[in-house]
Amino acid sequence: MDDSSFAGFPAAGPAFLADLVEHNDKAWFDANRAGWDDALLAPAKAFVTAAGVRLREFAPEVQVEPRVNGSISRINRDVRFSADRTPYKDHLDIMFWVGARRTRADSLFFWRLTPDELILGAGTHAFSRDALARYRDAVADERRGAELVSLVGELEAAGHRIGGEHYTRVPRGYSVEGEREPLIRHKALWAARHEPHPPLLADGGLVDYCTDYWRQVAPLHRRILKELS
Repeated sequence: MDDSSFAGFPAAGPAFLADLVEHNDKAWFDANRAGWDDALLAPAKAFVTAAGVRLREFAPEVQVEPRVNGSISRINRDVRFSADRTPYKDHLDIMFWVGARRTRADSLFFWRLTPDELILGAGTHAFSRDALARYRDAVADERRGAELVSLVGELEAAGHRIGGEHYTRVPRGYSVEGEREPLIRHKALWAARHEPHPPLLADGGLVDYCTDYWRQVAPLHRRILKELS
């Protein structure tokens, strides 16, 4: 499958997700499964293949797997430990990660389509225990912490949303003040952009549109990999 095989996500894709919000049950999903298979899953596989080629130009380490449970997340929700028993997600997730196995602790490039938004970003959504300790050590180090502050500041100034701040206090065992203090209260770190569906969603140009954004936030991805290695 080459880049030209991706022709965008048809309008039926977001429409399916919007309907799924109102009809989140197995009977409706089974009766309308073509909306998932044809308008979301098939173009997602083509998008992953095409976008993976572009991504590897500046992030050659990423894994590209155009399949469900690879770069494409399952539409089914894991309800085993959730009070919310609705069986399906109301969004489509795509990701390109580093390493042999995809985990939320990895730094990755991510993509989410909701009924009314496209979300693009890079970073990690949940440091593992060991990774969190290494990240905090990096922030606490005067030189490395200052470099992280500078990078995050540049991304924010460019309009990127920085996420992952969680704790209200500096963690025990660390003495950090000033510009580094907010960063050490993170339990994750990512940069993202939320926007209404762009016109290019239904066009093959979406590949360049998304990878151009990922190129902008790739420095954060590389910095996380460096600090956690």
